[in-house]
Amino acid sequence: MFTEGIKRFIKGLAKKLLLANPLGLLVNEIMLTEIHFLGPLAAWIGIIAFTLQLFFDFSAYTDMAIGVGKMLGFELPENFNYPYISRSVTEFWRRWHITLSGWLRDYVFIPLSLSLRHFNKAGVFFSLFITFIICGMWHSAGWNFFIWGAIHGFFLGMEQLFLSKYLSKLKMWSLIYTLLVITSSFVFVTARDLSHAISYLNVMYSFPSETSLGIEAFLGKQHLFLMGIGIIFCLPIEKLKIFSKKHKALEVGELLFLIVLLLFSVMALTSETYNPFLYFRF
Repeated sequence: MFTEGIKRFIKGLAKKLLLANPLGLLVNEIMLTEIHFLGPLAAWIGIIAFTLQLFFDFSAYTDMAIGVGKMLGFELPENFNYPYISRSVTEFWRRWHITLSGWLRDYVFIPLSLSLRHFNKAGVFFSLFITFIICGMWHSAGWNFFIWGAIHGFFLGMEQLFLSKYLSKLKMWSLIYTLLVITSSFVFVTARDLSHAISYLNVMYSFPSETSLGIEAFLGKQHLFLMGIGIIFCLPIEKLKIFSKKHKALEVGELLFLIVLLLFSVMALTSETYNPFLYFRF
């Protein structure tokens, strides 16, 4: 357990320092740009980068906590299970922040749905809607998180009413639908205020104007590399057949990989100023 804990801690440290923090610089650059200078492609790059940053930042300290727990002999619960491969918002919340969604289910949704059970599916819809408004307000008392929670509650409710039977047949389209809902809702998480969030969404879903900057004004080769690596590590690559069987070469390769990650993480740690986890603000 101690060895597994060290490995998990190193992975979490690398997620934070080598992926989340550099992606955060790109997000800040785009988010701080005057909205009328942003083009749709730049706006989409900004929110995709934030979607990756939030996942790696949040899952990083979860990994580090689980790793420290293992080193001390404790088994802490998993909190993420590849949420960006979800084919519905319902599945997303089974894979994202699992401990919080489990708590909300047991202590908010189930009591609400039992009290509204006479309204059948409408009762389930309103139970989910209210639960996720509470979830949003728990993160931060403001309009941005109220709307973020309402968006998730609405789509969860719609999936319970009728959407889920169609999503199960659409396969790739259901994945695109889920990612569109999740990334669009994250605008309310990262935007400065409600006005900024609405303006940003308007840019995302509109045509470029004459004054708007293209993606070349923000995106360099290093950003493309980081986002590419980020997308790859959002996929369950460790479940591939090549990694499912234990081989001596794979074990040695993993050890060398972890040593390299640790060295680069320490280098990044010594060269950066204090950069707290995103979730600490909530």
